[in-house]
Amino acid sequence: MRTIKPILIIIVICCTRSHAYSQWIQKTFPGPTNSYVNDLCVAGTNNIIFSNGSNNIFASTNGGDDFIKTTVSGVLIYVSAPSEYIAFYTQIVSGVVELYKSTNGGQAWSKKVILVNDTNAFGVMKAPHKVLGITDSLFIAAGNLQDSTVILALSTDGGVNWLRANSNFKLKNFGNNVTSNFYKFNDTIMLEFKDPNVIKSVPTYLFSYDNGKSWSQVKMPLFNVFPKLIWLTSQCAIWQNRSNNRDMSITYDGGKTFDSTYSTFKSSSTYYLRKYKSASSTKLISFNNSGLYYSNDLGKTWIDQDQMYHSYVAFSNRGYCVSIVSSDNDHDDELYIFDFFTGLTPASENKIAQINFYPNPSHDIIHLTHDAKKVEIFDTYGKCILVGNGNELCISSLSNGIYLLRVNDSALHNKLIVY
Repeated sequence: MRTIKPILIIIVICCTRSHAYSQWIQKTFPGPTNSYVNDLCVAGTNNIIFSNGSNNIFASTNGGDDFIKTTVSGVLIYVSAPSEYIAFYTQIVSGVVELYKSTNGGQAWSKKVILVNDTNAFGVMKAPHKVLGITDSLFIAAGNLQDSTVILALSTDGGVNWLRANSNFKLKNFGNNVTSNFYKFNDTIMLEFKDPNVIKSVPTYLFSYDNGKSWSQVKMPLFNVFPKLIWLTSQCAIWQNRSNNRDMSITYDGGKTFDSTYSTFKSSSTYYLRKYKSASSTKLISFNNSGLYYSNDLGKTWIDQDQMYHSYVAFSNRGYCVSIVSSDNDHDDELYIFDFFTGLTPASENKIAQINFYPNPSHDIIHLTHDAKKVEIFDTYGKCILVGNGNELCISSLSNGIYLLRVNDSALHNKLIVY
């Protein structure tokens, strides 16, 4: 059992140019000190819901300013923005799923019991059913027969009636230990199954192009060890090689053929690619044990966000991002929240130009390109540690490291490196 420290909430607004300009506001989460973040969901621009190691659900509707402990507990499944439908299930016993729904950002929940033991849809099951994917109206569940054949069923009325899919699939050792991931974009759905108890097991990928009515199995010709789907749209899907976290493969025809030359990670560093900012965007987020990165061109070039090690990243479809951050040393969890904007307007570019300074890096005196009524230096935790004015500022008292400089109470910051 690990020792856990209190969770911290950090709101970050990131405007991007050649570097990251960030405003950090540190907030202390009022929850228990003996817990850690387990599951995380983001809905819209302000609703944040996560569960801790005890499956207690905490929710915020104001971007992390305040969190409440909800009256329900369980495992988060899905958040559908912008309708902000939040659902999670606790357990499945004798074919019964306890499902909870919230339409107000997790502040209140309604319980629904779903029967997934419909023999017309599933047949005779050997193992408990798994609810694999949930949207506002679409439920997908799976079970297996005596010969380890996976059966998929679809419900479009909230789990009242189920329709059996057109095909069954062989999946070794399907049961309680098999993990599954659900990906959906428009009518395209992908299911990923993997047995964590089998070392170097290759996941099974099932695709549906008609919203779950029919399915086909995709065999990965590349990355025999730990292939991982990282992006899915109706046009293409991208896999990443888990063994080195850099090589990627892309398919434009639903897995029939693959582009084996598609590999955007050329750095010797190990990147853990998470998600694209939105399904229609070319932006993506990546991180390794030295920081968080984003790319505007499918990974050809990367911009350092100057943040620490990130162990999890979740996105809403409006560019709002929540990440769980773990220290390399003690593996305790903290929660960081920030926005990613598509770019700067010309007015914003002018504002940034107005706070140019030199030299950078520096260790003595920095010179601003114009007089300022107020100049502030912040550390990476958002604490103001130095204040001045005019067009010069002595920074000789600062320790070596990275800081943020703000002029005239602007929301824009510039990075300062002290050596």
